[in-house]
Amino acid sequence: MKFSEAMEIVRTGTFDVTREEKRDLYLFYKIAMCGPQPNVAAPTNPMKRHVWDLWNKNELSESDAKRAYVELVLSLVPPE
Repeated sequence: MKFSEAMEIVRTGTFDVTREEKRDLYLFYKIAMCGPQPNVAAPTNPMKRHVWDLWNKNELSESDAKRAYVELVLSLVPPE
């Protein structure tokens, strides 16, 4: 599965995710789309700040984040 396909599944899908899985999807997405380090100031919203802190400490490259995103989506989507 390609990263773009996984993004479309997340965008249009109806499957249950935990708070942690949602956080990880967002984190992997931000790294894949915006780079390995934040290029914006830290947000004041506690949930967004938590993700920003994880993003700031991350050691994944964009390609590794895309791979992790796809693997997480595949683990969440029920088989057809």
